[in-house]
Amino acid sequence: MATDHFFAGHGADALATLKRQAIDWLFLNINMPVMDGYQVLTELQKLQLPVRVIVVSGDIQPEAYERVMAMGALTFLKKPVSAAELSVFLQTTEPEKPQGNLQRRQHKLPEVVQLDAELRDIFQEVANVAMGQAGDLLARLLNVFVKLPIPNVNLIEVSELTMALASIDPESKTSAICQGFIGSGVAGEALLILTDSSFQDIARLLNYHGELNSAVELELLMDVSNILIGAVLKGIAEQVDMSFSQGHPVVLGQHATMQGI
Repeated sequence: MATDHFFAGHGADALATLKRQAIDWLFLNINMPVMDGYQVLTELQKLQLPVRVIVVSGDIQPEAYERVMAMGALTFLKKPVSAAELSVFLQTTEPEKPQGNLQRRQHKLPEVVQLDAELRDIFQEVANVAMGQAGDLLARLLNVFVKLPIPNVNLIEVSELTMALASIDPESKTSAICQGFIGSGVAGEALLILTDSSFQDIARLLNYHGELNSAVELELLMDVSNILIGAVLKGIAEQVDMSFSQGHPVVLGQHATMQGI
């Protein structure tokens, strides 16, 4: 018996398809443009469409799981999905919990050479899963819900990097740290930038109640970078089946504008 499959590029596209087609199963991501997974689930509740929803996402924070299940999802599967796990679920149609407990403004970057669309999707998905793991770790450590943005993947020349970074917020004071990594012919630099206004929140979340000074802020910057950079690189390494050697973190600047860094 033939089975029809439909692909939607974002949440609004998925809803449009659901309204005109009889769909039995919906595999729904959370982090999507136009309409995210939470918005789609909200609309599905209003429309009362007879579709069974499986959420498949790299955002594996406990609150993400609880939210989608409360909004009518049958189960939550962690990316990358195990074919065996999915097959068992589809055959039993019984909800199961995922393994483990599960703000950034958008800015226009300068015009750059465009990636091939298929290659961009691959890179974006790898980054999305890795960011989901980093968000999960941060959420567990700080007992907060981390809102994950959609990864922005693009090619930029070295000469354009300054402009790309300056577009984040040219006026605010920031502190930055970078860490090199290399493995099996893949090499890069991970860069973490925090605005000065973030340090008060980070100190509170890490239960530091003393006076903030440059030394303390540097320690907080190092702690957060170790968590996030390490988790993201681990997530990428697991997906591409390789290991990375990490260099020592390097502080690029403290309390400087982007031009200063």
